[in-house]
Amino acid sequence: MVVDNGLFTHCALKLAETGARVLYYMPWINAFPKSNNTLPGDGLEGIVRVLDIEPWVDQVDLFVFPDVMFGHLQKQLVSMGKRVWGSRMGEVLELDRWKAKHLMKEWDMPVNETHKIVGMEVLRRFLQEREEQGPWWVKTSRYRGDFETFQSEIYEDVQTKLNELQNNLGAKADIYPFIVERHVEAITEVGFDGYTVDGTFPADADEAMFGCEKKDVGYVGVAKPYGEFPEAVRWVNEKVSPFLLKHQYRGFFSSEIRCTEENQFEAGDPAPFEDCEVVWHDGPKVDGADMYAFLTDPCCRMASPPGEAYIEWVNNWPEIIWEGAIGNYVPAQPEFKYAVEIMIHSSYADQHWQPIRFPEEIEQWVKLRNCCRINGVYYSVPQYYGLPEIGAVIGLDDTLLEAARVCIERAKQIKGYYLECKTDAVVKAILEINEAQEKGIPFTDEALPTAEELEAIQPDA
Repeated sequence: MVVDNGLFTHCALKLAETGARVLYYMPWINAFPKSNNTLPGDGLEGIVRVLDIEPWVDQVDLFVFPDVMFGHLQKQLVSMGKRVWGSRMGEVLELDRWKAKHLMKEWDMPVNETHKIVGMEVLRRFLQEREEQGPWWVKTSRYRGDFETFQSEIYEDVQTKLNELQNNLGAKADIYPFIVERHVEAITEVGFDGYTVDGTFPADADEAMFGCEKKDVGYVGVAKPYGEFPEAVRWVNEKVSPFLLKHQYRGFFSSEIRCTEENQFEAGDPAPFEDCEVVWHDGPKVDGADMYAFLTDPCCRMASPPGEAYIEWVNNWPEIIWEGAIGNYVPAQPEFKYAVEIMIHSSYADQHWQPIRFPEEIEQWVKLRNCCRINGVYYSVPQYYGLPEIGAVIGLDDTLLEAARVCIERAKQIKGYYLECKTDAVVKAILEINEAQEKGIPFTDEALPTAEELEAIQPDA
């Protein structure tokens, strides 16, 4: 049984390829339930959509949790002797951003100046009075449906966003806790993309994946021996490993790491701000590297991106998950060296039924969120999250240029009302990787595609 919140039906589809019976459950109950939340997973080949967990517990051999919010349920299932693949209570590292910053300080990791601000009026004053010290990132813990992370650089420019947010929060705007982080100006953002079993990460000779994400629009990744990863990626994994072991974390895990040449923050405590708590830490440089690594947002689930890519990138997920659920680490077997992913956007789909059409021959490479199939047509079921991302298209190959070309070619074939695939994200990610390599963050030992080569594969070329 795959227990999900609608984003990772493609995980269930991949497990169904084993021939096992795959049940799919997504929470849907409230005082006045609507049928929409009962439909993700419905009509998909090899998946049985179920409306409850309890009647099936005795029949299920393996529970798979690709998303967070189910930590206590996972612990209960483990206590019943069930095989469970998931983050368990390790999910707090993602869900409680304030606690996560304190944990990173405990682990002697650099922590960018972070404030816990309660109430919209205090937030407004802070962003206005501390404008010159920014940019600042405004975030929430746990309740991502309330709003997505946004940046405040010039207060006047963000006032409209704050007005809209205050209106949406209503009466609770006065008591709402915001997490506000000072921007980290980085060489690049990289991260580990894969899984861990009880804090175990790949051995140096094991193939594993890491990459560069362009936030919510695309991803470029490489598979290579773990010992050849950037020091910053392996250093962060070592720091979080004991915590993951403590919580018997056995599931997907990704890190978002901003690498800097300087600490950027002046020594000494930040100036206090009225009605506001603050945490920060002048942590050390990465062992063996002349840089700092700021772990910004740990992802204690299947990331998106690049989860849509690595579910096809690796060919032994059933073994990894089956054995990992009982504490046995199995190394990944990536089939290709490079992965490229482009997110599919539709501002229309959030509140409307969005049919998505593409040729059958690229079906394997298109991964949709909140997906169901009705009368042979794929739909993204409206969920009212306020997010435009409804899925992704991927390309895999042993050369980066070909992975990018194939991904863009497939993206051109995906059709839908107000639907957009931001293919330029691939170009931006590769150019950023090139710049990072010049500053000592290794991605590949092969020549990267040139700007001219990338331009030639763009849709309007």
